[in-house]
Amino acid sequence: SKYIVYRYIKTEIPESVKAYFRMGKKYFHDKFECYVNIDYTRYRSMQMVVYDHKTLDFASRVLRVDGWHMVRLFVTVVIDKRSRKPLGWWVDETPSTLTIIRATRMMVENYGCPEEAQMDNGQDFRSYWFTGNAWNEQHLKFGAKEAKAVSSVIDDLGTAVHFTEPYRGQSKNIERFFGFMASEFDKEFDSYLGSNTVTRPDEAKLYLGSFDGATKRDIMELPTIEETRELVGGFMRWYGAHHHHTGDGMNGRTPDEV
Repeated sequence: SKYIVYRYIKTEIPESVKAYFRMGKKYFHDKFECYVNIDYTRYRSMQMVVYDHKTLDFASRVLRVDGWHMVRLFVTVVIDKRSRKPLGWWVDETPSTLTIIRATRMMVENYGCPEEAQMDNGQDFRSYWFTGNAWNEQHLKFGAKEAKAVSSVIDDLGTAVHFTEPYRGQSKNIERFFGFMASEFDKEFDSYLGSNTVTRPDEAKLYLGSFDGATKRDIMELPTIEETRELVGGFMRWYGAHHHHTGDGMNGRTPDEV
């Protein structure tokens, strides 16, 4: 009977199995798989850096051939894994290998070349231009190795590359930095749109033109891409110099102090 089936599902099938098929791989990995806490004190500054992109949760404006357009910009960031200090960044309409290289250039000009770099498996990160053959060597079968045509940016820096496993974003501590940025920086803008439709405030509808009976806000009130870059840069510098971090190995010190 259906009651026997229900009781079997309830008592005999492990919760982890049910979670895998009901909620998906990411939920299963985050909830049930084993993990090891990272001892950040074992790292030195510039021993390993972490890359990623973030969508800014507020609206900006860009000028195109047919006039001004409201957009949500992206920021590409590289931080030091030990100190959590932002080392390089670039704001643009679309994240790409070029934004990664621009963030890398800022890091190298100010702090030098890191020994190792950690990043996800996105196409722009594993591009031949940026990381050369590193992704193929880590993911293809033994013996399947392409001949290198040109030297990549990472090769020229002498930096070893580590690609994170899929569904394991928690291994990159830059995700926690992005969470702080979303709550303490993005939300300060009048044009804050939220990270999704659930967190989107009613005021955002005035910019989206979807609030019944209200006049749509003037797009000229939004910051330009140049202004957004300057504001993001100010936040990055403030975070490094003044944010007292309570994470592992930080002991309330700022990233600059660490």
